[in-house]
Amino acid sequence: MANLRYEGEIVATSSSDRRNCWLTGMALLPDDHLLVTDFYPPNHAVKLLDYRTGDMVTQVTLDGFPWDVCLVAPNRAAVTVPVHMQIQFVGISGDKLALQKAFNVGGECKGIDYHDGRLFVCYGKEEKIEVLTLDGRIINRVDRNTAGILDYPSYLTVSFDKNIPYLYVSDSVRNLIVKFSLNLEIMQKYQSFNLQKPRGLTPVSNGQLMVCGEDSHNVVLLDTGTGAMTEVLGPGDDIRSAQCVCYSPTLRKLFVTCYTFDHTRLNKTVKVFTAEM
Repeated sequence: MANLRYEGEIVATSSSDRRNCWLTGMALLPDDHLLVTDFYPPNHAVKLLDYRTGDMVTQVTLDGFPWDVCLVAPNRAAVTVPVHMQIQFVGISGDKLALQKAFNVGGECKGIDYHDGRLFVCYGKEEKIEVLTLDGRIINRVDRNTAGILDYPSYLTVSFDKNIPYLYVSDSVRNLIVKFSLNLEIMQKYQSFNLQKPRGLTPVSNGQLMVCGEDSHNVVLLDTGTGAMTEVLGPGDDIRSAQCVCYSPTLRKLFVTCYTFDHTRLNKTVKVFTAEM
């Protein structure tokens, strides 16, 4: 992985926000806009950001607090709403966002991703992962009783290793990244002192992921072949309690959010870094 050069910040606030933000989820749109979830009460919004101008374009407010977001189509996103135990769909049309249908799930859903017609959802409190259809039907499930290793899965992503898709899940209690097959069979576990309380994660290339460390105040590069975790961003890069991360291979840009109780400026922005080749 190339060195990362700080490029600037995207301001994620609106006039209706109350004092602070908590940007917990992020997805990159085909036009290189960003969708972010603002979990901070009473904002509870999905926001559309323009990385070129560094500003927020628009937002749509939800009834509950949105945690994570993924694209299911170029013009449609799925959002987890833990307090309502619900997956909410959001339509995207140019510079507009609109709430669409929603369906209920069996727990406080947190991390979400989409691959090949299926939603992958993890539940921290319920200690489980589910594979769902787009209308909410359960295809497969694994929990602490069956997997034996899930304490608090908070984020997940589908990423390729040797051109095969796998599911990677961050467990913020056990300080683990767990690799599953898409059939939810455990393949491998990753752990390092460099990564404490792992949060959001994003594919970088075949066999590589970026992972946020909330308590280690960093972003690490995970090599899924060797298991090595190398810090690529840390406190010296103004990373404090890293929350979520998103990488664009076409733009070679990394987007990172943080959340601390004493640094509201940091909470209200998305940091942008460019990979220098």
